[in-house]
Amino acid sequence: MMRGDVAPFLPFADSPKFPTHKLLRSLQWTPRFSFDPEIESLEYEVARQLRFDHGFTDDDIDGMELFYRHRDEVWKDRPRFLRLRKENKSGLLWEHNQRDHSATWPRLKSGDEKHFPVSYLLVDNIPEQVNSLFSNVNRGSYQFCPNLNCLLHFCGVHIRESGLPPFDPIPPNQKSWLKNLNVTVEGRPECGPCCYRLVYDQDQWQENILPCNEEETALIEDLLKFEPNICPCDLAVICRISCKAVYHHCLRIFSLEPGFESMLMQIEPGEEVESAVIPKPRLYYNSNESSIHKWNIERQLCTCTDEETCERSPNCLCKHHGVFCERNCRCKRSCGLRFPGCECQDGCRSKGTCRCLGYSRECSPELCFKCNARGDENHREGKRIQCRNVRIMAGILPLLEIKRAQYGAGAFATEGIRQKQYIGEYVGELLPVNFEEFERKEAINDYRKLNYLFSLNSNNFVLDADCMGNETRCLNEDKEGANCEVFELFVNGEPRIGIRATKPIKSGEELYLHYGNQYWTGDDH
Repeated sequence: MMRGDVAPFLPFADSPKFPTHKLLRSLQWTPRFSFDPEIESLEYEVARQLRFDHGFTDDDIDGMELFYRHRDEVWKDRPRFLRLRKENKSGLLWEHNQRDHSATWPRLKSGDEKHFPVSYLLVDNIPEQVNSLFSNVNRGSYQFCPNLNCLLHFCGVHIRESGLPPFDPIPPNQKSWLKNLNVTVEGRPECGPCCYRLVYDQDQWQENILPCNEEETALIEDLLKFEPNICPCDLAVICRISCKAVYHHCLRIFSLEPGFESMLMQIEPGEEVESAVIPKPRLYYNSNESSIHKWNIERQLCTCTDEETCERSPNCLCKHHGVFCERNCRCKRSCGLRFPGCECQDGCRSKGTCRCLGYSRECSPELCFKCNARGDENHREGKRIQCRNVRIMAGILPLLEIKRAQYGAGAFATEGIRQKQYIGEYVGELLPVNFEEFERKEAINDYRKLNYLFSLNSNNFVLDADCMGNETRCLNEDKEGANCEVFELFVNGEPRIGIRATKPIKSGEELYLHYGNQYWTGDDH
């Protein structure tokens, strides 16, 4: 969890021993987050008169760049000039609408004074804004976090001012769709009594099929813009429409006539088409390069197009930072910089054989199929394979008991723990590293004689388990007798801090960790 915007306050105000002056010095950095409301009222009046009294359009007013905003270290990513409004984001009209203004401006022209109506702020009323599934997803992508560890709006960790780049519609490809249609149904049963694969007389079926209505047609076409090669069976489930009706509409979109199955014979085996099976990209980086392990929580997703691949693009952010392209990047799924996952069939037990372990990554349920990272019950004809490299993501961790120990509270094993077995993940609030924030936090920690700050392998953030943590924060320190260690790994492309056993631990035994020499010097935490 990322610490949000909070109002700093003075804790322990009644205690004469609390270092009040040290804490107050840390508040000097606090910037002025709000804009002068009087200037904002003046800007609104200028925009109102230009729009309604002089006939200027919204684009004309935005092009004048009238409403200047200062940019400093806090607002370095904000635009220099504020627009009237932006799609699904704030603007002058939105900010003005959040205040209670008392100023009344004299009328300069006869007649009723016109104002921007409240409905003017709604997204649906933005000119040239199409209210469709595809456009709605693009508007929502600015606030929705698609990271598999979040999958929610306004997560506070990954979403920034720039938001996620919008999707570009993928044009339909006839040969690609036909190829995928043949691949995806191979060995797959019919989806139901209305499955398109149960149609044997194409001519008679096309005459009797009920066409989709206008709303259903728009839904199918919008979904095909995201994934034009989707199987009609899957598309029918998403749209809640008959599989035969979806199939009939796809034939019209791809301009196919009855008997089109013969076109499959025209596709050469070696011909390059978009396959439903995601091709395994080649590894671009060497696993020994430390740059591949850069922990940048604020990393941006690349927006490389199909014409300009990540390997050749000079503007690819992933290539520039020396990291893999992740699932949410806008590049093709066959991109050579995307991490391909592993193909282990032994449960991912060794770094020498498991590609994911070699790169300090947990197996991905979207990439690692042979090791059964998904945890499917009927994997490989009933033979159960348990991937051992998904313990953090799946929460397959031993239960710990927190009780009084020699030094305060301690964590104790409730069962036998093997050597190298994962014990847990160190979690907490994500704090940006800066002197002022740490000065305030250290003043409180010094007074309470408690410290739960944990550094990531980065110069950007630390984890603070003080107010939001789990059992792992109760592991006491023992440099000589430590039976646990910290390790770093990526879970769904995101850096995590894990804790594992360095030796066999018996049930009822306390867990110890070496905090590191810097912890006791006070230079770093």
